[in-house]
Amino acid sequence: MASTYHFKCIAANRYGNASQWSPMSQLSTLGAYPSAPENVLVTHAYLRDHTKVTASITWTPPTFSGGSAVFYYSIARSAASNPNFLKVISNTTVNTALSFYNISITETTLTALVPGETYIYRVFAVNHFGIGLAGLSAAVVWRLPNAPTSLHIANTT
Repeated sequence: MASTYHFKCIAANRYGNASQWSPMSQLSTLGAYPSAPENVLVTHAYLRDHTKVTASITWTPPTFSGGSAVFYYSIARSAASNPNFLKVISNTTVNTALSFYNISITETTLTALVPGETYIYRVFAVNHFGIGLAGLSAAVVWRLPNAPTSLHIANTT
């Protein structure tokens, strides 16, 4: 958010202050960090290769861009086994920045999820002034499906 500040200065040293203040000066800021992306939702968890869980994460752009276009989004997650939020990237493990340089992209696939682990995700919008506030997902637990309890063979031809 743009702001305007007015100020005056006076010279001072160990012998005292100058006799006059400077003329009034004005400083305007041009923008701010973006607000948080909204409606962060993690869905569509599915199992690959019987050991790896993947999911989709979607969000809507922030309502306030900070006076500068959103350049990209960054995603971080925490887990019950490690409550610190670490940046993630699609198709790899934690601790790497995830950046989308196309601001129309508001979804991605999350991989390397451990079955039974609880995750919380944060999505950040980044503009010229820096990283904005976090849009937060609800806690998500990935569970493997239960084994079938009974199988019936209907046709053997």
